[in-house]
Amino acid sequence: MGLSVNQRASAVGVSSEKANIVGGVSLRPEVILTIAQANTGTSVSELNKVKRVFDSDDIGKTYGYGSPINLAKEAFFGVNKGGEFYILPVGDPTSGAAAASKVTVGAGTASKAFTGYIYTKGYTLSFGVSLGDDQDAIANSIKSVLSNNIRMPFNATINVDNSNEVDLAANWQGVDGNEILFEIYDVDGNAIDAVSYGVSISYSSFTGGTGSVDLTNSIAAIPSNLAVTRIINQFKDEANLNLIETYGNDRRDPLIGEYVVSYSSLYQDPTNTSTAFNALVSAGDARINDQVNSLLSIFNQGLAVEGVADLVANITLRYSENAGQPPRGLQLNLATSKPRSDVWYSMAQRNTLYKDHGIPNFEYKNNVYRIMDLCVCYHPANDNINNPQQPINFNDEDITALGNMQYDLKTTFEGDQWLAVKFVADTDLKTKSFVRNLSDVYVTVYNCIDNYIDQAFLKDAAYAKENSIVAFDGSNPERVNVKIIGKMATTGRVYDIVLSLSKAAG
Repeated sequence: MGLSVNQRASAVGVSSEKANIVGGVSLRPEVILTIAQANTGTSVSELNKVKRVFDSDDIGKTYGYGSPINLAKEAFFGVNKGGEFYILPVGDPTSGAAAASKVTVGAGTASKAFTGYIYTKGYTLSFGVSLGDDQDAIANSIKSVLSNNIRMPFNATINVDNSNEVDLAANWQGVDGNEILFEIYDVDGNAIDAVSYGVSISYSSFTGGTGSVDLTNSIAAIPSNLAVTRIINQFKDEANLNLIETYGNDRRDPLIGEYVVSYSSLYQDPTNTSTAFNALVSAGDARINDQVNSLLSIFNQGLAVEGVADLVANITLRYSENAGQPPRGLQLNLATSKPRSDVWYSMAQRNTLYKDHGIPNFEYKNNVYRIMDLCVCYHPANDNINNPQQPINFNDEDITALGNMQYDLKTTFEGDQWLAVKFVADTDLKTKSFVRNLSDVYVTVYNCIDNYIDQAFLKDAAYAKENSIVAFDGSNPERVNVKIIGKMATTGRVYDIVLSLSKAAG
């Protein structure tokens, strides 16, 4: 970066360009970086430092078991046992407050024994109520269940002035705490009321979380030699998305040749799909030229960074174990016994979110999310999926294919057989092992193209080979430039299935 072309003689640089026709594979290792908050009170010395962690590492001890950074780590390893996983824990906003909620048990005593259910952050917890229990006893039962689960993203205490109330406070400060989903219901998914149970149990949503973390120092702390492929990002405010976009764009410098996608959540209230739809449209349009960030619509999951980590785990597992198979049809099961409506966005709404606003397409049925189309926000009006010249940067699968091809080309031409070689004309005889001509480069490029076809990164091998160019640099005789012009393979669906029947006479 910042080097002139004449200073790059000994470096292998790989770049790509957007166009309707663009530029055994060494698949890049999946390197996942999670950027999320630690609990309030975490030692400053532990923050803004990138650290590799493994499935067996107990990071909850350091950052808090109910912290976003720990919950994301556990969600990821709950699915994916491979790949390199790094954390970048950050602290509270400079000026912020923790979100809070409250559970209130009404006056009276339980008219029968029953089991209540708490749904929060993707878990369903249960508490028992005995015949004759009063409001204080029930409040203590709820508090005990929550306090005994150390992975709750909040602290539960009995209110000092009202012993029938349980106060809940997020373990960290910031607006994301307002996304903690908390509900209480009976076995049928209904509210617990005095008519049915002798006492009522009500709860409030998490509110009051204020302040946004500034990731400037955090992003600066990412080592330049860490080849990040995917980021699990807790934050989605414009300033931080801009920082991550800049980081991702910088990694695409030809001398680095790396492609990274960052996934953030857009928590949605499932009870108001119209409001949620409009919010997604606005969020996507605000990032119209963003080729790095992917905004995922998450609801009913609580603490959305967990849902994102779960999805990214499935994505990386699909790519790494199935050699680049696109993540269409991935599922996220929601751990809840409460009946949930399958009604979400219509097909037309999902279609316009994906094609016109750069928002991934999800289906939600039977308490299961399914990814249909995963994309980054990039969707300029003159360069979108509805344009015949579809950009290569739109779909996650295209970016991943590019990243793998970039990695393979750098690995190939940085190999021993291409170090300190001498080039001669194709018509000259080669008697030394270190002598190459341009036709040798073509052979290697053609082999790479065949591998990319086999991996379904490219299609039409003949076209790619016919149009690829290998030539000496016009201004620097120590450089050989290679340009692979190929057609990206696409993931399609089967449409227009026609069943034509006639009833035979006789």
